[in-house]
Amino acid sequence: MRAATLRAVPFEVATALFVALSLSYIDINLRLRGRLALGASDLYLALLIFATAGTLLRAAWSAHARSRLVALYTGHRAIILPLIGIAVFAFISALLPTAHWDQGAYFPMLPIYDAIVVLLAMLIPVDERRRRHLRWYIGIAFLILLGSIGVDVVQPGTFSMVEFRAAGFATNPNVAAFVLVSLCCAMISFDQVRVIDLGAVLLTGLGVLATLSRAGALLFAFLLACYCYRAVQTSQVKLSRLVVRLVGIGSMVAVAAAAGVALVRQAAVFQLPSSRLSMLFGRTPVLPADDPRAAVFAESWRLIREAPLLGHGGGYSNRVAGEFWEGPHNVYLQQWINGGLGGLVCIVWLLVASASVFFRRRSYSGMVFTGLAAIQGFFSHSLLDERAFLFLLGVLLTTSYFAAPGAARLRRVAVAGRSFARAPSATRPHAVAVDGMPSRSGSPRQGNTRLSP
Repeated sequence: MRAATLRAVPFEVATALFVALSLSYIDINLRLRGRLALGASDLYLALLIFATAGTLLRAAWSAHARSRLVALYTGHRAIILPLIGIAVFAFISALLPTAHWDQGAYFPMLPIYDAIVVLLAMLIPVDERRRRHLRWYIGIAFLILLGSIGVDVVQPGTFSMVEFRAAGFATNPNVAAFVLVSLCCAMISFDQVRVIDLGAVLLTGLGVLATLSRAGALLFAFLLACYCYRAVQTSQVKLSRLVVRLVGIGSMVAVAAAAGVALVRQAAVFQLPSSRLSMLFGRTPVLPADDPRAAVFAESWRLIREAPLLGHGGGYSNRVAGEFWEGPHNVYLQQWINGGLGGLVCIVWLLVASASVFFRRRSYSGMVFTGLAAIQGFFSHSLLDERAFLFLLGVLLTTSYFAAPGAARLRRVAVAGRSFARAPSATRPHAVAVDGMPSRSGSPRQGNTRLSP
């Protein structure tokens, strides 16, 4: 083993621990239980800075490394600009008399925090070793979160804030479902059908079932539909390959259905009476007439009509009092209520720009993830503050950047007043990236491929 590889081991282990623990939401659960003295958000940002410190120091020391980071960020202006726009409108709306200042500058500063997380997360996969292992880091986080959900299934209320719905370390069942589906999306391959990916999708379905989340069920259905579509699309019109893939997916669905039935019949969490179980068995409608979300939407729309252009001010939606009001449960409505039309435009701009960037780079993981985030936005007003969304957006942007088609094109790099071109060597095999994540294979494979820089 080379000395450089040995020196990289501690950093790889530290990165794996950071990604696994933060994306499994262990620290958030500890903070809510009073077992963590430091705020979870402060701790997360500190660890994220530590995880990217090496990349930042190399950029400060080396003109070449610095030029790579400049190129990385300038290549994502379409994403960074709406993030800045959200922060700007948050500051402007904070000047309104109805703005929420009961918690100090928390709400005006929150969008800046979110933007910093995305920008720092983009640095995690800059190193080629981290890009190569990133799927495994995310997979560890996935298994930890799934395991904690399993504890809630066996011992209801251990972690979840809703006793008859499992949530694991995420505490909120709806958040747990979104994070679980997002992690699955980020770690599976959409360019080939692999047994490990089928297993991940199956486990995701069971985890979402345990949360009894309606939004989670919709998110999982979207993920499954996209995965099946890509399985058929990448079969290269070979009947034998198509049949094998369809049989594999059909077997996964059958196993998931059987496991789901067994889970509902035997798990302790499903023995507790709940309206969600009645929905699951079809005894009550999925959207009952007395669903409080209808009243929340009506109240949100009333607030928007009162101030459609400027909004009511940062954090105003947190001040509204009402019998069922716990926020608009919709990030688009929340941005419109607080930041006015400008806030709404910026969140839509962010998602559309992300989808466009991933589409141009043929990153199917990125496109599906953006679709999941857009759907989740209709059911959650905290999407922009969700660390899973912010972190995965950042790392998927960078992995898709380095794996975009046309990797062999020359990149002009200015160093010490001179410009020179970096091109891959033609005398040795290169790692090939598939769907934004590198592979050690030396030959191109079906799907999104690019020679690693």
